[in-house]
Amino acid sequence: MSEHSYLIGKFIGLYVEAIYSKSLRYYISRLKNEIYVWRQFCGRVMVYCSICMMQKILVVDNDKDLLEMMEMSLSRLGYDITTLAKGSGFLSIIESIRPDIILLDIFLGDADGRNLCYQMKLHPAYQNIPVILYSAGHISFSTIQKSKADEFIVKPFEIDQLLGKIKELLVI
Repeated sequence: MSEHSYLIGKFIGLYVEAIYSKSLRYYISRLKNEIYVWRQFCGRVMVYCSICMMQKILVVDNDKDLLEMMEMSLSRLGYDITTLAKGSGFLSIIESIRPDIILLDIFLGDADGRNLCYQMKLHPAYQNIPVILYSAGHISFSTIQKSKADEFIVKPFEIDQLLGKIKELLVI
C-alpha cells in the first residue's frame, strides 16, 4: 500500500470514528494531527489530487435549470462549483472565490456576458482566468474575439463537449 493510500485510509477512518464517538475532543486532536501529516505529505511529493486542490469553476447563467445540471455534472467529476444566476456581482464573486475557469452565458437578462468577460480581462488580477462563453443565439465571431473570451460553445451542448473545453483550458 502506498503512503498516499495509507494516509487517505487513516484520515477517513479517524473521521468516521470521530462521528460515532462520544469523546470528540480526542478525535478532533487526532484529526488535526493527521491533517498536518497529510499537508506535509502533499507538499513533500507535490501531489496534485482532488483532495489537496480542487479546481474551482464559476458558472454564470440566468437559467436555473441549466445551472443546477452543470453544478451536479461537474461537481461529480471533482470540481468545486460556484453558480451565479445574474451578471450583477460578477467581479465581486471572482474576487471572493478566485475561480480557475469561468463558464459564462452571453444573454443573462441583466447583463451581456461578452461585456462582463471584457471587463474582467481588463483587470490585471483576473486576465489569465480562462472564460468559456456560450449561447443559443446567433453570435458573430468578432464579438467573441472583442470580449477576449478563450472559447465559445453554442447551446445546446453536450456535457462531454464542455468538459473537453474545460480540460483544454485548465492546465494542472
